[in-house]
Amino acid sequence: MKKITEKVFDHLLPPAEELWERGGATMIPYEKEDGPIEDRPFFDLEITNHDYKKPLETEEFVTRRGRHIGRKVLHQIDVNGVDHLVRAYIPDGDREDTDITITSGAAWFTTIGGYAEDRANKLFADNSQAVLQVGSPHSGTQLPGPLEWLRVPETVNEAYQTSLARTAQIEQYLFAVVSDLYGLSKHQIAIGDSRDSMTTPGQYLYAPEYGADIVTFDNKARCGITRLDMKDLPQVGTWALTTLVGGIAVSACLAKEGQLHVLAGTTSLNPNFMASTLTGTLRSLASGEGGTMIGWVPKDAAGIDIIYGHDAMSNVDEVREAWDDHPNVYVKLVKGGTHASLLHPLAHSGRRKRTTDTIQTYKANGGSLTKADLERIYGGHKPTMLPKAA
Repeated sequence: MKKITEKVFDHLLPPAEELWERGGATMIPYEKEDGPIEDRPFFDLEITNHDYKKPLETEEFVTRRGRHIGRKVLHQIDVNGVDHLVRAYIPDGDREDTDITITSGAAWFTTIGGYAEDRANKLFADNSQAVLQVGSPHSGTQLPGPLEWLRVPETVNEAYQTSLARTAQIEQYLFAVVSDLYGLSKHQIAIGDSRDSMTTPGQYLYAPEYGADIVTFDNKARCGITRLDMKDLPQVGTWALTTLVGGIAVSACLAKEGQLHVLAGTTSLNPNFMASTLTGTLRSLASGEGGTMIGWVPKDAAGIDIIYGHDAMSNVDEVREAWDDHPNVYVKLVKGGTHASLLHPLAHSGRRKRTTDTIQTYKANGGSLTKADLERIYGGHKPTMLPKAA
């Protein structure tokens, strides 16, 4: 009986390599910085809707103080038949070599609206630098209203191909497409929450394929870096409970500050979004890719991973060990936080300050960041370097 149960579990939540195969990956040999050669997945991607250059929405962007700094546009871009919403914030004025584009995907069960759109609005207003958001698979629509239910079976079949690696490549592909469309910088600050923080390491592999580079990353509430096992299921239950309780507490904080409205639109009731999230995205989160892709990040990469102490799907010691040979990556532990704390106003304001400091310093240095700059920007956060075993 145990073997049968394990086979069912493996079928429902397969390992990363099986997800890559399902997605049609071509495995390309890569020489790691420490010597060994390993195969890494690349996917054949193409845009399959011919009207993708025409925005669904266009809006002039004016700050709360009445300053016009650009516009924001919303596109739907279908990749290999799967719809993705993509929002671009396009600053006014001429482009400079030291311009930076702030990039993000979406957390699990969320869209690029609601909290994520409010976050992007504030980052754009703070910095007058481009912001790009790519929605998760099946975040758009293809049929009117209730007719969307008709394509749910096809969506479930398409979600069969989802992996974190494939998602990371799609995101970089779409960042490049929209950057070319509007003449935006391909120097990126990658920000990520939850699921999105798990795709960020994979983007380091794919960004150069599309002419981009990642200056720094800023992640919050990454989930487990190893493959989910049957024995971990009680931990998943604990995670769900603490996230619910934490979400209520965070909502109370937002309400107190008059910001509860920013959560409206954070998720979608579109049946295809829900089906894709509960099948394809869920499988990818449990596959162990999160830890594997950290090994794809160059050793000199810079960034921060923020872990919450009561987030049952994260382990700060495991995360620090995973980043051990990346001396410019910092890990911060927020002891009292839950997974839902990524929505807390303090978490948001902290990222806004780090992002502004990074952009200002990068520009002042003519397009570079020193170790001293990183220490200042991420100051107070313990670097990930662990003591070596005797």
